[in-house]
Parts: sequence; structure tokens; C-alpha cells
Amino acid sequence: MFCAVGANDTLRRATQHERRTATRAALMASAVELIVKSGPSVSVGQIAASAGMSKGAFQHHFASKADLLTAVVVDGWNDAVERLAVPPELTGTVEERVRELVDVSWESYQQPACLAAFVVSTDPNLGNDLRAELTAGFHDMRSQLDECWDAWFADLDLDPAGVRNARRFVRSHVLGMLTQRRLPHGEPPADEELDWLCVAASALLVPSHAPPGRAS
Repeated sequence: MFCAVGANDTLRRATQHERRTATRAALMASAVELIVKSGPSVSVGQIAASAGMSKGAFQHHFASKADLLTAVVVDGWNDAVERLAVPPELTGTVEERVRELVDVSWESYQQPACLAAFVVSTDPNLGNDLRAELTAGFHDMRSQLDECWDAWFADLDLDPAGVRNARRFVRSHVLGMLTQRRLPHGEPPADEELDWLCVAASALLVPSHAPPGRAS
């Protein structure tokens, strides 16, 4: 593996660390793609072959398939948290901030990394050890998401409990929408439902803003 560097485009041999990083990234990308398409039951052989590598190369980077699945989930969760980082210049009303958070949440959970993490973490066939490890990681991720939402409303006089309730309500509803849209019968466009979700979440933050009725 070679890469071009320098003003004269001089070729240099990639370092061992660079090769290892690139190989691991390729295996992760292959795993994410196959998990989103076929679920976490895909085999190590399929993942390695899709990345153009041998099972031996896979085992050099991941001790087991469970180790890989954990890495996929952690990467997906980290991606979701990073996307919710507070912008440098935060302005706007409660409703405007909720709108942005809902839109970012909906967009982030549709990204391959986040979607693969969701598919793995909700699989009913996970082994007990892996499920326990992911559960512990989920609690850490939930705390990070709470901190993100707290930061988005830190300059406003809002009840912290309301902020947490709104965040968890949004996440649960967005994941429900995502699940529905993975079913074969199809769902209508998400725009109207996201609009309703923004109103409902804003009402949790500012109770006087009661959401309108919504057809079931």
C-alpha cells in the first residue's frame, strides 16, 4: 500500500500503523454495510470477503465476531453523540432548538454507522455476555446524550427533568419511526410525524405549549 505525500508527490511506503488502521477501517465498513443489509447474523467469512481480506486478517484485528459487533455499536453510538454537538454560536427559541435536535437525531439514526448499531443492539439473538456489554455501553451513551441536550438549553431557564424527558421521548419516537420504516409494508413520508414530534417535545420543555391532537 502506497500513498502520495510532499510537494513533489513523492511516494512513501505506508507505516505498519497506517496499514493496520486502513485494514480495520475496511473490515468495519464491510461489517456495517452487511449488517444494515442482512442483520448481525452475517458471518466473519462474509465480512472478510466483502472487504477483500481473509479470515486470518479479520482475526488479526478482532478477537471474535462479538468483538467486532461491539466495535460497530460503539462507533455508531459515538457518531450519534458527535452529531448532536452544540454549534459554536447557539441561538434561537426553545422550539427552534428542538426542531434542529429532532432533525439531527432523525438524520443521524439513518446513517449507516448508527443504523448498524441499532440493528445489532436490538437483535433478540445476542449472546448474554455481548448483551450485558452493550447494555453497559448504552447507559454511558444515554448519559452523553443527556449532556448534549443539557448543553443545548443551558442558557435557558428550563427544568432539567423536562430536558431529559424531551430527549428520551425524541429518541424513543425516532427509533420507533426508524423501525416502522424498515418493515416491508412501508410508511408515509416522515415530515408530518417529525413536525408533530417537535411540538410534543417542546411541550415537555415548556408545559404551556401543549401539542395538538394527532391521529393514530
